[in-house]
Amino acid sequence: MTWSDHLRVVRERWRFLVAGLLLGLVAASAGLFLVPPKYTAEVAVYVSARAPDDAVAAYQGNLLSEQKVKSYVQLIRNGTVARDVLRELELPESADSLSRRTAVTSEPDTVLLSIEVTDPDPLQARRIADNTASSFTGLVSRLESGPRQQPDVLAEVVEPATAEGVPVSPRPLPWAATGLLAGLVLGYAAALLRHLTDTSLRTPEQLAELVDAPQLGITAANPQADSAPLVVHAAPHSACAEHYRTLRTNLQFVDVDSHRKTVVVTSPGIAEGKTTTVVNLGVALARAGVGVVLVDADLRRPAVADCLGLEGAVGVTSVLSGRAALGEALQSWGGELDVLAGGQIAPNPSELLHSSRMSELLDALRSRYEMVLLDAPPLLPVTDAAVLTAACDGAVLVGRYKSTSRSDVRAAAAALDRVSARVLGTVLSVAPQPARSYGYYGYHGYRLQESPGRGAAPVLRAERPEPAEAVTSD
Repeated sequence: MTWSDHLRVVRERWRFLVAGLLLGLVAASAGLFLVPPKYTAEVAVYVSARAPDDAVAAYQGNLLSEQKVKSYVQLIRNGTVARDVLRELELPESADSLSRRTAVTSEPDTVLLSIEVTDPDPLQARRIADNTASSFTGLVSRLESGPRQQPDVLAEVVEPATAEGVPVSPRPLPWAATGLLAGLVLGYAAALLRHLTDTSLRTPEQLAELVDAPQLGITAANPQADSAPLVVHAAPHSACAEHYRTLRTNLQFVDVDSHRKTVVVTSPGIAEGKTTTVVNLGVALARAGVGVVLVDADLRRPAVADCLGLEGAVGVTSVLSGRAALGEALQSWGGELDVLAGGQIAPNPSELLHSSRMSELLDALRSRYEMVLLDAPPLLPVTDAAVLTAACDGAVLVGRYKSTSRSDVRAAAAALDRVSARVLGTVLSVAPQPARSYGYYGYHGYRLQESPGRGAAPVLRAERPEPAEAVTSD
């Protein structure tokens, strides 16, 4: 993975990082609360050779003291001194346990020993440190006694042990920093794992690459899509409506040398935004002066008529069964867009769409309109969309952000390829809308309020933008 990939993981999965940080902070706080505090007491011991008679002897004695100090560090650590302290203080623990709580250090080229004892009780730590130093000096005196029963090396306590009033562990700041760092690492690891195992669509580029077709655009998430799906009509100056106009323009420029008149809009699965996309695209094309008809070819679950507030009982199935002529079944929406609803649900939708009567219907629509948009069923549950696309000029494949899986997109593309159908382009629906300001162009905030009555178009309540500053040229 490149640095840009890691940055994308952080940007898209930042909630994992925040959760990891909070978890690390909670763990550090719990540790501070549950772990008993520990205090240290330190005592310094000075090691010196017996007073010499001349300068040479004094120098040799000083070297001897430095050499002895290194040995004394090991002497204190080997447990002999610890056992004396345990007997003296009557402590209920082993010599090894006490030795692990006793740290002995010596500064290089000095004759000073530092004995540091850690204990949950600061007073007990001080007592143990004093007794350790006392036992050590006595041991040195016995071990270093010369022929005249005078020690050649002396060990003296510089000053009694002092106990720290603040516990050395746990320390709030280091623990909090460690917890936050561990939480950050854990959060990023979880985010990376989720990213690597997430097979849903995240970018329009992913969708286009999977299908090997041009990227026609995105449709932004509209929180009022259920009550007011026709955003091109209800809020024509919004950024959401602009996305559909961009889709309209890109579709018109796909393969300009070969004019495409019949376009199927479909998706791999259900609830991926194909119907909302096709009805808004139809309105956008009509308002651009294109003679367009919108056909509900989803004969299993027709939804175009409900979305536009039209009668859905008469439509495609009525024309194909001969119960109504095409002119009688066509409806006008707003005087600008012609619509052919799905009609009554038939028991054999695939056979109807693959019939010669359907081919005749498509030919009739081609002769009347500049563009024919067909809302088809999803590709994976049924074969209707693939059959229909094979009879048309191509399909626009709609995939939903964070919902459609990449494997479903591959399967949908394969279904179209098996019938030699062409994918004209892809659309990523319900994508997050960039937080940008479009106030200069009029894409200001808006509110939608549904009008009374079945299928009535929502009324636009626009928030008047602040006056733009004057633009001057050089």
